[in-house]
Amino acid sequence: MRIHPPFAYSIVKAATWTFLRARFGLEVSGQENVPRHGPVILASNHASHLDPVVLGCSSPRRVTFMARHTLWSGFWMKLFMDSMECIPLRRGESDVWAIREAVRRLRQGAVLGLYPEGTRSEDGRLGKAKRGIGLLATLAKVPIVPVVVTGTYEALPKGAKGLGKSKIRVAFGKLIPYTTDPALEAGKGERNAANTQDQLAEAVTSSWQMLLANLKDSSHGTNPGRP
Repeated sequence: MRIHPPFAYSIVKAATWTFLRARFGLEVSGQENVPRHGPVILASNHASHLDPVVLGCSSPRRVTFMARHTLWSGFWMKLFMDSMECIPLRRGESDVWAIREAVRRLRQGAVLGLYPEGTRSEDGRLGKAKRGIGLLATLAKVPIVPVVVTGTYEALPKGAKGLGKSKIRVAFGKLIPYTTDPALEAGKGERNAANTQDQLAEAVTSSWQMLLANLKDSSHGTNPGRP
């Protein structure tokens, strides 16, 4: 059940978009790669607490996030996380409930934001996607859109107490199908399933690297996108 009406999310998103554009010159490219209908996973790199805010504002559709369960500490944080319909995830262990809830929402047509590196980068550098992204995509049978966000580490690095100066850019990559393996489609072969999950994680990492290279090559003239 939604804790707030949909228009409230739109108002908050528009206000936050305006702030990010004014404060950090937020620029977005590749929004057309996000399907306008149906479930999809947005798989983004993670270097700052700003990342979910930036991704949520940059996506043309509403995003539900999986987030570490410790963020639900305190009344106001719990209220905020629940109002944003986030899914608490216990990292470092097999959180069956969180996975089932994520799959359930995806099957209902949700857009799920996920950070498959597993944690924030210590130095802002791009890491590798872990197999969990492939597991979730194959369980829910949904595609993945890789996303790269740059500039958030400089704007708010780990341990910082205030916002710095930085240019923030977001790039949505080409859609990655959850599988092209007929055996997996038919529900056959655990080995094929594991291989596919690894391949999906590798595909996300490769897409991140290409998106990052493109952002570095075209550091000007990027489409500002839309909220």
